Amino acid sequence: TVGTVVEGAPAIVPEGLLGWATHGGSGRIRVACLANREVTLSVLDQRTRDEGILSWTPPLPGQLELHDVPLQADWKTGDRVITSGLGTVFPRGLLVGWVSGSVTDEAGRGKRVQVRAAASPAQTEELFFLVRGPGEGGDELIHYPPDSVAVLADSAGGAPPDSLGAPAPGAEAGSSSAADTGGERS
Repeated sequence: TVGTVVEGAPAIVPEGLLGWATHGGSGRIRVACLANREVTLSVLDQRTRDEGILSWTPPLPGQLELHDVPLQADWKTGDRVITSGLGTVFPRGLLVGWVSGSVTDEAGRGKRVQVRAAASPAQTEELFFLVRGPGEGGDELIHYPPDSVAVLADSAGGAPPDSLGAPAPGAEAGSSSAADTGGERS
């Protein structure tokens, strides 16, 4: 049987992690995307295993950024950035994007690492939700077909349940992105 999409279920497209479900019911699901001022996400560099906290960098929709990265950390352009698995929302290993550059912060004590998001809400054609099943290996994907996906701006995305909980640097209330989908489970 196919499980029900619950609030906080990771939203995945073939290109990578898009966000998470913020509301389910009546065949309609709203997805809060990573390009959201209130989002912080624990990630790691797949090559080096260096960890960091990722947030959206307004106003660029596909540009994410890690702040306060130690100067000695070895994040290189082109490295794959994946979820770290810390917390209870996102399992380890979901593709978030690729390192696109880095700069030393203004104080010279750390650096900011720019990440190009793998998934784009504007180009979403197929959407899957990772639903946790009971026990080990009970996870399943629920597919929402291409004709049921529409992208819109949303002012009530919010952080996923059990996320790191801290607002992104420079976060302003009332501004986020979301994909609103209505589809059938398959």
